[in-house]
Amino acid sequence: MDEQQIFRERLASIGAFAEEKQGVLTEQEIRNYFGGITLADEQWDMVYRYLETLKIRIAGRKETSDFILMPETSSAGDEAASGEDGDGADDVLELYLEDMRQVAPAVPGEEEALVEAAAAGKDTAVKRLAELYLYHVIAIAREYAGKGSLPVGDLIQEGNVGLLTGISMLADRSADTSPADYLIGSIREAMELYILELGDQSNIGKRVEEKVNHLHQAIQELECDLERKVTKEEVSAFLNMPLSEIEDLLRMAGDGLELE
Repeated sequence: MDEQQIFRERLASIGAFAEEKQGVLTEQEIRNYFGGITLADEQWDMVYRYLETLKIRIAGRKETSDFILMPETSSAGDEAASGEDGDGADDVLELYLEDMRQVAPAVPGEEEALVEAAAAGKDTAVKRLAELYLYHVIAIAREYAGKGSLPVGDLIQEGNVGLLTGISMLADRSADTSPADYLIGSIREAMELYILELGDQSNIGKRVEEKVNHLHQAIQELECDLERKVTKEEVSAFLNMPLSEIEDLLRMAGDGLELE
């Protein structure tokens, strides 16, 4: 995995880390969170801008922008962001749509000028360009959410990360790629990576469940043969499975499986 992908993944997950810190992070905590990868100044700027959109306070740092990419949500919005179906998803989507309605449309020639200024790192241009592309983030999120039981709020957040990443890398795009295609591609890529991660997590969960069931069957078979409770060591030998893995599976199974 290259550093750019690691950066995007950490940027997408820093919100959850901040929640554990009651919504306040220090500069050192942020630096430590991105430890191990080398970030350019514009990437650090994007980190701080993104934290501002999430309403995360940085101790000792004055807010520099008023991005609207991440509106404050009600409890219904929180449910939608965590994957709840029904009215909650509609509520969080409506919050984003309401923000989108507040964005003034671009005047002729404005987007081209914004692309040039944003590529040069101008914060006001980055903000305005991100606002203009909020429509695309919402539209693409609705498209992917409609293909399965995917949380639209989470898709929008991932799309926003992709959008900010794309804006920060506009100067690096190939000459035959238009700014619009590049930014929309960045939005899609971020959402698709998120969907892939959800699928990987689901597959991991299924494999763990299969192992727990296999362990349960083995314990029952062994106890039936020996006519007594068996130990972890005996099950480990019986299955030719490391003891540490047996212990991990027992923890995952909770009270459902007990050994001597």
